[in-house]
Amino acid sequence: MLINSEENPSNNLIDGTITSLEYLGQSFKYKVSTSLGDFTVEESRKSMRSSGDKVQLYLPSKHLHPLSR
Repeated sequence: MLINSEENPSNNLIDGTITSLEYLGQSFKYKVSTSLGDFTVEESRKSMRSSGDKVQLYLPSKHLHPLSR
């Protein structure tokens, strides 16, 4: 799962809001609240996003698996 950027356009996007963050040295770990629940996302980038930032999570279809009940 990636925080969406222009390089990853897709229909598999979920809107979310960053609720917490942690600096990991060469990357950042974010907790993102969405309508599907909370996700933890690690992202490598030069500048840190902020708590409260609106983001879109990109879920690659090759990593999605349907579940039955």
